[in-house]
Amino acid sequence: MERPLVNDLEPSARVVGVEVDDECVTAAIIEPGGGVVGPPITCRTERSTSPEEALRRCVTPTIEAAMRASDHPVAAVGIALPGTLRPEEGLCLLSTTLGWENVSVRDVISQALGLPTVIVNGVRANLEGERHYGTGIGVDNLVCVSLGRTIEGSMCIQGRVYDGASDSACEVGHLTVENDGQPCTCGNQGCLETVASGPSVARMATESLKLGAQSVLADWVSEDCPISAALVYRAACEGDALAIRVWETVGRFLGFALSAVITVVNPQRIVVGGRAAGALSETGDA
Repeated sequence: MERPLVNDLEPSARVVGVEVDDECVTAAIIEPGGGVVGPPITCRTERSTSPEEALRRCVTPTIEAAMRASDHPVAAVGIALPGTLRPEEGLCLLSTTLGWENVSVRDVISQALGLPTVIVNGVRANLEGERHYGTGIGVDNLVCVSLGRTIEGSMCIQGRVYDGASDSACEVGHLTVENDGQPCTCGNQGCLETVASGPSVARMATESLKLGAQSVLADWVSEDCPISAALVYRAACEGDALAIRVWETVGRFLGFALSAVITVVNPQRIVVGGRAAGALSETGDA
């Protein structure tokens, strides 16, 4: 059964929509129809403090700044987070992206702001956005995949979001795509996340350079500018052969995983998003 994000809101109520990832916190006021009111407010994610301190010192002030910038009253707060959550308890069980474990996100934010607060997995929020406002309108069987520091997925079947028995359905990033591959944070080996996430892109490029491959990356890298997925993407855009091979590898393994999803779930549409998705589309592999 689908869980409403916030119960008993007036149809005309505005809410604060918040996205938290490993790089930044973004908050904006959202109208009932999904439109953004006022400018979104962003701040860098703090990882040097405890999760509770990060919520108080970074997330809460960002929400307050968005509320001041729009000058519209709001009725509730919705926060999208990466990781495994218990939305009904407002608890972030584990987010390897953020380095959080057993964090009472809802309680910290609602107490600080005095507003009803709900949390939802970020890629599930993307799924709802696509279903109601994006390429998933009218699509009853939809899969969304987010490519970034980690790889996450979500899906709806027959018009209903499917969470699975333990709220962890559609963990596309942990499908095995390479036998005896790199160890994964989940304890498995050869997961999609080990060959198609942002850190894996950087790792593959670094390993190739150490083996003597020629690349403009060798000239670009320094202590202040380490190899990253963004840097490998930039090199691929300039026609660098090593960088293009890395992204072709990512596309190939992503294709393996999505073909398995298609076989098992039979969706009408798959939407691929996240920071790394643009690189794949521009290099011709997604």
